[in-house]
Amino acid sequence: MTNPKTEFKSDNQKTLELIELKNVKKLNQEIFNTYSSPNYRNSNNVNNIGEILIELVKNNSNDFTKDIAKKCLKNEINPTYKQSWCLVYQINNNQEVYKMAIKEI
Repeated sequence: MTNPKTEFKSDNQKTLELIELKNVKKLNQEIFNTYSSPNYRNSNNVNNIGEILIELVKNNSNDFTKDIAKKCLKNEINPTYKQSWCLVYQINNNQEVYKMAIKEI
């Protein structure tokens, strides 16, 4: 039996809430774990928050993090642990930009 009060949230809403938490460790886990999984490219990724975060960086950054994000999304690279932290700090240091961007998707 399901709980009638269970609220289903879209991945975009979950991503927005994650950005608003300002928890860089959780942001990094989403990005790094999404792309470090050996079966990621061969699976139907149900939770694509990491991918949404990287897409946001690609569309809203003007520095080297944009290049990292583009290569990740083209499946040219898996971000290293350090690269994923760069992406995280890009988001965390420019939260208002990313919160507005996620609302526009």
